[in-house]
Amino acid sequence: MHLVAKAWMTGGVSAAALFRKIERVMPTLLLDEIDTMFGDDPEMTSSIKGILNTGYSRSGVFTRCVGQGQNIEEKDFATYCPKAFAGIGSKLPDTIVDRSIRSCSSAAARPNASLPGSASARRRPNWHRWPLSSARGAAHR
Repeated sequence: MHLVAKAWMTGGVSAAALFRKIERVMPTLLLDEIDTMFGDDPEMTSSIKGILNTGYSRSGVFTRCVGQGQNIEEKDFATYCPKAFAGIGSKLPDTIVDRSIRSCSSAAARPNASLPGSASARRRPNWHRWPLSSARGAAHR
């Protein structure tokens, strides 16, 4: 069970499946093992990066050729949807990090250690304060 609308929990997804699913369903993408997607395959890395880089904006698209034989044409696939990534380390491209809100955890944090006042509770970000602090920051710009 997930606490987001139209949750799609996946890991190791192909670029073709990713942009088609986002276009069709506009899920909340819960992408696990994001660190493994930016590895040795430059074409895969470029495609995934392109989808994620354009998906922060409602007008973001990923263009691909579709059709067969003489009936090939370009098609823009919408890439906008809410996204959450999980991975080990910091292997994300800078362009994705720039469009993200990061929350880091350590392997030492345990579910039963999240009691108020515990070390993991003190490391946990105060997400409930973020909208208010963002609104104040925007008012001063």
